[in-house]
Amino acid sequence: MTYSDAARSVDATLKKTGLEYIDLYLLHAPFGGKDGRLGAWRALADAVEAGKVRSIGVSNYGVHHLEELEEYIKKEEAVKGKGKAGVLSVNQVELHPWLARLDIVKWCKERGFSSRYGVFRLVAHCADRIRRILLWFGARG
Repeated sequence: MTYSDAARSVDATLKKTGLEYIDLYLLHAPFGGKDGRLGAWRALADAVEAGKVRSIGVSNYGVHHLEELEEYIKKEEAVKGKGKAGVLSVNQVELHPWLARLDIVKWCKERGFSSRYGVFRLVAHCADRIRRILLWFGARG
């Protein structure tokens, strides 16, 4: 993912949905190397400035990716002003008993992020699987 890829994705989403703006746009994964990641983030920050997107965030980023982004935002804010380099509103991560990701949980808690969503996602995910298994058994008599 690069700046131009992310900018095109935002515009394509707006066109496809017919919306005037997008409430939340996430970079799904930290692909593209450091320059690509930071370029994609800059495109989302520009989309916020242009009124195309309200909030931006990331998904599936490791601590080193989050720290890289945090450092970039701080440097850019020193030049452009507070909030002008994008505000990390969401860090979507998979959390459950078999994937605790204590390093990410610690990083998020230190910065005031909540990690409760992962628990609710797990419950919904498990409930859906249980429902499908029961339906499967029910269909077989």
